[in-house]
Amino acid sequence: MEGALRDKLARLTPGRWPVLVEAATAVLLARVMLDRRSYQQCDRFFRNWTNRLRRRRPPTEREWERVVWAIRAVGRRTLGDRPCLPEALAGRMMLQRRGYDADLHIGVRKGEKGDLMAHAWLESGQHIVLGGGQSPARFQRLTGVK
Repeated sequence: MEGALRDKLARLTPGRWPVLVEAATAVLLARVMLDRRSYQQCDRFFRNWTNRLRRRRPPTEREWERVVWAIRAVGRRTLGDRPCLPEALAGRMMLQRRGYDADLHIGVRKGEKGDLMAHAWLESGQHIVLGGGQSPARFQRLTGVK
């Protein structure tokens, strides 16, 4: 393990460890599933997982921040150049199971060379929490895909 990463992990407060482990599990599972299954199958799996693990207590602001932090931290270190869809699937599951509204959106646009580019982002309330704040302006949202 890289020294700087080891030092960061050693400084984590005890309350962040469970969220980080959950995020690592969810993000890596999403990445592996997306490599082997269709988006619809992955989406169905994560929705079922969310429903089975949903908490019954109201969410707190601190939980929301920890989930977003953990998803970004894991994604940045494990997903390379294709982080958006696995992060969005895992983030939606983690936020919804804590009682937050979270909507996954997929959009497309033409790249500079005319190639089709796709991107996923996650919205909670009126805020884009994963995938970049400019995503709705830069990508044409696909309808019927959530």
